[in-house]
Amino acid sequence: MNGGRDLNADVAIHFRDRFREARAAALRDAEAFQEILFTPERLGCALAGKISTLARDYRQKIVKLARESDLAEAVPP
Repeated sequence: MNGGRDLNADVAIHFRDRFREARAAALRDAEAFQEILFTPERLGCALAGKISTLARDYRQKIVKLARESDLAEAVPP
């Protein structure tokens, strides 16, 4: 992928499950929204291969991954 690491099937499944768990936690308890914030950061870190920030290194890699999804028709800016 774009300078970072590709997601193999096991890693992709891991992040799919983390996003599901974050959504479920937020639905159970509105104060658990931080999991929804942390999960994209963890995904970005895995894609970039380093610890950084959403704005600096993760955003472009996450958007590229989202655009490659069979479920994405258009990813808003």
